[in-house]
Amino acid sequence: MDIYGHDRKLENVEKRIRDADYSEDNKSLIFEFENRLFAEGLETSRVLKYMSQMNMISRWFGKNLADVDEKDVEQLVGSLERSSKKYSTKRDYKITIKKFFKWLYRSEKLEMVDWIPTKKSRENDKLPEDMLTPDDIKKMVDAAGNARDRAIIYTLYESAARISELANMKMRDVKFDEDGALIHLDGKTGPRTVRVAYSVPALGTWIEMHPNKNDKDAYVWINIGSRSKGQPMKYSSFQRLIKRTAKKANIDKNVHHHLFRHSRATELSQIIEQPLLEKFMGWVHGSGMTSVYLHLSDEDLDNAICNMYGRDNRKSKEPALKPQFCPFCDKPISPTSQLCTNCGKPLNAETAIDLDEKRKQVADVMQLLISDPELNQLVQEKISEVKENDI
Repeated sequence: MDIYGHDRKLENVEKRIRDADYSEDNKSLIFEFENRLFAEGLETSRVLKYMSQMNMISRWFGKNLADVDEKDVEQLVGSLERSSKKYSTKRDYKITIKKFFKWLYRSEKLEMVDWIPTKKSRENDKLPEDMLTPDDIKKMVDAAGNARDRAIIYTLYESAARISELANMKMRDVKFDEDGALIHLDGKTGPRTVRVAYSVPALGTWIEMHPNKNDKDAYVWINIGSRSKGQPMKYSSFQRLIKRTAKKANIDKNVHHHLFRHSRATELSQIIEQPLLEKFMGWVHGSGMTSVYLHLSDEDLDNAICNMYGRDNRKSKEPALKPQFCPFCDKPISPTSQLCTNCGKPLNAETAIDLDEKRKQVADVMQLLISDPELNQLVQEKISEVKENDI
């Protein structure tokens, strides 16, 4: 399932290129380039980006692309660098320019674009304090408005799934067992299976409420509002949910779906070895993704060195979010649960006292209804009205 709508967006870009006021020769070259990109096995999302940028690049050059020389390239790259565009946007355009002209000229004239710098900047690297903490996740779960949203927040974080992997989950991809649940994910680096534990109560509750829970091919994450009710959630739906919940939870960070993955990778890196981390995250071994995703603090480094020298009492890392088990029925419960979702019993003294107080209040109200004939009659009349309206 294309949760991003890339196919539709690519069709729109292709139409803009066909309707553009630059030369037919340029249009022909751009579409030939598109075919080459697909032939190389690039995903639609990448082709979409190249095509959108080539549309702009063709306009900027203002001449036939086949007639562009190194001076033209220097002038365009210089203008691009002086512009107010973000570093990442400038870099993307420069990468596209290099790729297009290397394809156009094959092994000739490579010096025309080889000089263009495309090194990734580290200025925007995330700091440890930018990461989501387990406490942030708990706050977002508490702020979530319904069972589905709570399950998404927990599962997105604990599984470290890419948003496309999460969106494409079907009922058959979730297997509950005595240790939690195994979730089958299928992403850009291939399929993998990850275990989740503290997400299980929230995930299980949502699946039990799911209107198509017995259909193995049904998507797990569906819309529950009046618009597109029952349809699989799209990328924009996940984004709105995450932004809305983070705002409601007063999380003062730039929270987006990929930050969940970044943060979980950083947490796991302090607990499991790199080969296992790469497998869990769905990274290709040796790809360098570990260094991109991990954001450890100076304290983390200090603790690791002290532990290496035998100071094992120095804050050894454990998962901050750990599954808990009900002391009455021994079923897993979420870290934020006050009541067991399986047996319904309170999990701490405060909740038990609060529950008893609420029961007492209900009993007092019922006693008042029984002892006051007029009030009792009024309630009976209202009940009769409701029944008549339902018929």
